[in-house]
Amino acid sequence: MSKSQVINGSGTTGTGAVTSVFTRTGDIVAAPADYSAFYVPLTRNVNTGAGLNGGGALSADLTLSAVALGASGASHAAGIAPDPGVTAGTTRFLCENATWATPSASAGVSSFNTRTGAVVPASGDYTAAQVGAVPSTRNVNTGAGLTGGGALSADLTLSAVPMAASGTGHSAGTVPDPGTTAGTTHFLREDATWATLPAAPVASVFGRTGAVVAVATDYTPTFIGAVPTTTTVSAGAGLSGGGALSANVTLSAVPMAASGASHAAGIVPDPGATAGTTKFLREDATWVVPPGGFVSPLTTKGDIHTFTTVDARLAVGTVANQMLLVDSTQAAGIKWATPTAAMVTNAVDQTGSYANPAWISSYAWSKLTGYPSVTAGTGLSGGGALTGNVTLNAVPMAASGASHSGGTVPDPGSTAGTTRFLREDAAWVVPPGGGMTDPTTTKGDLIVHGTTTTRMAVGSDSQVVIADSTQTLGVKWGAAPVIVAVVNLTAQAANVANSLLYAIPSTAGGMYRLNILIVLTRAATTSSTLPYAVPQWTDADTSVTLTMQVGTAANTQNAPGSTNAYGEYPNVLVLNLKAGTNLNYATAGYVSSGATTMQYAVHIQLEYFGS
Repeated sequence: MSKSQVINGSGTTGTGAVTSVFTRTGDIVAAPADYSAFYVPLTRNVNTGAGLNGGGALSADLTLSAVALGASGASHAAGIAPDPGVTAGTTRFLCENATWATPSASAGVSSFNTRTGAVVPASGDYTAAQVGAVPSTRNVNTGAGLTGGGALSADLTLSAVPMAASGTGHSAGTVPDPGTTAGTTHFLREDATWATLPAAPVASVFGRTGAVVAVATDYTPTFIGAVPTTTTVSAGAGLSGGGALSANVTLSAVPMAASGASHAAGIVPDPGATAGTTKFLREDATWVVPPGGFVSPLTTKGDIHTFTTVDARLAVGTVANQMLLVDSTQAAGIKWATPTAAMVTNAVDQTGSYANPAWISSYAWSKLTGYPSVTAGTGLSGGGALTGNVTLNAVPMAASGASHSGGTVPDPGSTAGTTRFLREDAAWVVPPGGGMTDPTTTKGDLIVHGTTTTRMAVGSDSQVVIADSTQTLGVKWGAAPVIVAVVNLTAQAANVANSLLYAIPSTAGGMYRLNILIVLTRAATTSSTLPYAVPQWTDADTSVTLTMQVGTAANTQNAPGSTNAYGEYPNVLVLNLKAGTNLNYATAGYVSSGATTMQYAVHIQLEYFGS
């Protein structure tokens, strides 16, 4: 070894002199970091897992010990078994109390599965169920999102199915790896890739940014196609109820009131649970059978027309040779009965000089004298002396006039119906006027009249009936007017400058109704002039910009509640507004005198009827 050589770690000499140590030259002194890559730092820990204790930092010697088995009970724990001792044997077993013990003697086993002697395990000794196992034929099936599976006769590998991008091959599944670059800006897109979100399309909401929460002033009812809660639903003719839409509104149909002092149109009363076609609504609002509108109760051959508390039928007797007998216990006062000998109290004349003959069961008509007669009363014909069979017939009703008479009604015919009534000339006819055939066929139909009375089919949901003289029926279904703009100004003490009421949309030119109310709310000390409204609009037909004075120019009323109105329909204008233009409003003519100024309120509503 030469003077400039050094011995390396393998005991051999190097090939040359050392020029630096850890990049340092000169008098080298060992530094803590010189060999840090070749040893474990003292701060490194040896941690213990389940079943071990001890461990800690390597700054001192460590002792790792296995945890001893804890006996069953409150302090139970898994761990190493205790030392079985110096005595060799095969009779003791580890008991759950963590001691080695010989199990108590038992009755012994004479055979195992029919085998005796030194029995060794054999295939078939136990079934899988007996040892808490499953057979190798048992399958592990994969559900949604998994693949693999099969019989347990071999190892199985179950894998999660990756998510497939939206489109033809779409499927749910595990999301792809988001990559090695940590971050919070990427989100899983439907094409199964991690991507940054596109720039937010909304920079602010009503001037607010961040987690914006809706507030009551964000929208007006007009902007969202709604109406304010101050809007009212009024009950018109035939209805009651209604009110402001700040709560649920109930409209009820007004019942018809009987003719007289309290008369009123309205819905008809309930005709009752008994079905029929004989009653009609009378002007006193009750359902009754019209006078003179007799309806025969007879339905079957042999029926007799009787009266109980109403017209009724008495069915013909059920046995031949029965006769009608008076019987006050019956509802009709009569009944059919078979005559008996006991009913005859004087079969011969006892005034003669001869003795009465013995009772016999029957007589020939020729042997009877002084026999009574059957007389046909009102509504009947026939009858006569009971020297033979007597026939009674119901008399048909005779038409009004010289030969008029009451009687049975004629046969109404074979065609079933409910439209014909018995006329006084004894004919079944459809009454003129008031006897209209109901033309309705479908739910929601209305009965209207054009050149004839007919049905008008129901319109679409939310439509209303609108008068329209261009229609054949004079009315039509159409959209209800919609309030599109509302202005409510209070405590005004000067003229209101020209202001925008509503910008007519490019698709909504057409008919509008402008409703204006100006009301004095505080009187001036001396005097005042209530201003009038000045709307400004562009007419759709002429494209001319127009203004109008709505109200009087010299309204010098000075009392709260005074209004500025004109015309038959005060302060209501119907306008044909051009699409894409503006409807403005202003007030003019305000005058107030005295220390306290006059104040007023302006209320404006604009309704849209359609193009």
